[in-house]
Amino acid sequence: ERVCGWKTGWLRLMKMIEYPYARRDDKVYELHGVKVEDEYRWMEEPDTMELQNWIAKQNCIFQKYLHDNNSHEDSNQSSNLLPEHFRKSLKSMLNFNKVTAPFQYGNRFFFYYKIGLQNHSILYTVYPQSHTDLFNLESLIEQQHESYDTHNHKEHKQYATVVLDPNEWSKDGTSALNSIHPSRTGRYVAYQRRECGSDWVSISVREII
Repeated sequence: ERVCGWKTGWLRLMKMIEYPYARRDDKVYELHGVKVEDEYRWMEEPDTMELQNWIAKQNCIFQKYLHDNNSHEDSNQSSNLLPEHFRKSLKSMLNFNKVTAPFQYGNRFFFYYKIGLQNHSILYTVYPQSHTDLFNLESLIEQQHESYDTHNHKEHKQYATVVLDPNEWSKDGTSALNSIHPSRTGRYVAYQRRECGSDWVSISVREII
C-alpha cells in the first residue's frame, strides 16, 4: 500500500511541476564520417549565465519539493513521508566504511578508503610487512608504529599514511580527486583535481616521503 501510494503521489506531482525549458541547438558534428547531433552542447559551458540560471531553476524546484513534503511529516499520507523516508534509507545504506583493492607501484601499495558518509575517498599508501596485511587494510590505518627495512637501509612506515585527502580541499566538498598516476617506484604521484563537477582538471605532482 505504501509503494502504491507513493507511485500515485509521484505521478500526480510530476504533472504539477513545471520544469525549466532546456533549449536544443541545431549543432551537428562529424566524427569519422558520422554526423552526430549535439543539441545540448551549451550545457557543457558551466560559466555561462544561461546555464547557471537553468541550474538555479532546477535547484529551486527540488528544494521546494523537499520543503513542501518535509513540512507534512506528521501527515498520514505515505507520499508526504517519502522524502524523509528516502533520506533515512539512503543514509543507512551508505553509512559504512569502504575500502578498495590495493594496487602496487614499486614497494608501495596504494588504496582508497572512505569512512561512512564522507564526501570523498582518501588515498592511502603503505609498505606491508607481508601480503597478508593487505587483507586487513583498515587495521593498517589505525597502526602507528614503524619498522626497519634492512633491504633499503631506511625506516618505512608500516601503517597506512594519507597521500591525498580531497575532503580537506574545500568546505563544501565540491573539490574532488579525479584520477591518479603514481611513478614506477611509487615515490611520486601525479593527480587530477576537479572543481565543482567541471570537465576541466588541474594536474599536480606530489612526492611521497
